[in-house]
Amino acid sequence: MSVKGIKSIAIIGTGAVGGYYGAKLAAAGNEVHFLARSDADVIQKDGLIVESLKTNDIHLDDVNVYSSAAQMPVCDLVLITLKTTANQALSAMLDSVVGDSTVICSLQNGYGLESDLQTQFPNNPILGGLCFICSQKIRPGVIQHQDFGSIRFAAEPSAKDVLTLISELFTAANIPTQTTDSLAQARWEKLVWNVPFNGLSVILDATTKEMLDDSKSRALIKDIMLEVIRAAKAYGCTLDESFADKLMNLTDDMSPYFPSMKGDFDNCRPMELYAIYETVLEAAGKVQVPMPKTRMLSQLLSFMDHG
Repeated sequence: MSVKGIKSIAIIGTGAVGGYYGAKLAAAGNEVHFLARSDADVIQKDGLIVESLKTNDIHLDDVNVYSSAAQMPVCDLVLITLKTTANQALSAMLDSVVGDSTVICSLQNGYGLESDLQTQFPNNPILGGLCFICSQKIRPGVIQHQDFGSIRFAAEPSAKDVLTLISELFTAANIPTQTTDSLAQARWEKLVWNVPFNGLSVILDATTKEMLDDSKSRALIKDIMLEVIRAAKAYGCTLDESFADKLMNLTDDMSPYFPSMKGDFDNCRPMELYAIYETVLEAAGKVQVPMPKTRMLSQLLSFMDHG
């Protein structure tokens, strides 16, 4: 499929991720439509605000915001930024905004997301975006950006021709981007960080810095990372043990941060256990890669989950 340009963008989920990237895209002059099911009235009245500790703040006064996807127009690009715990309603939402030539990109965390989208929309370009960002929604319509903000885009084979187009769109909005030829590799690399840090932040009630500053929890983080790396390698990914050290060293340099799963737990929201843990354990089982520490972490989180 040939994509000539992106003139309209739909943000499906105006939270910590969708609110930040959508605001950046809108501030750069793009036509952006925001689905904000619980915050639409507040955003309509007060605008959408990004308070950044690293870059300039953004305050969008005139926002195309909707409480229902059924009210939204068909767009050229759809960015899925909902929590995966809401994916049972995603199919119906996308039917309203996806047209024959719409590019669909999931910015969600987890495994197997793009294959589900390809099943629903076999003729549309499907991309994945791996977000490296520390942000949180601190109140309705207000996103606090704490650190980083880059995205690494990857595509299924049928959609690789749109990677450059999407990368250029985000770069023009002052969002650092990268592209990669392997969507599977990109997803597994993100899971190497997400699997230990998200779950352990809940179990240990600790920030990234607190976990890494303790020698025993640091060792546990690495052990879990290595389990994910072994599963990734069984699926043909080119990763080795040094990638775990690279991610931990990178996280050492981050501002102390509670990952998104900790925020969900503290606010009595369901945690993204299926997308981040259950699908990974199932995939590892298919290639006979044991993940005992990851499995125990998943079991503990399941016991604690408010969902």
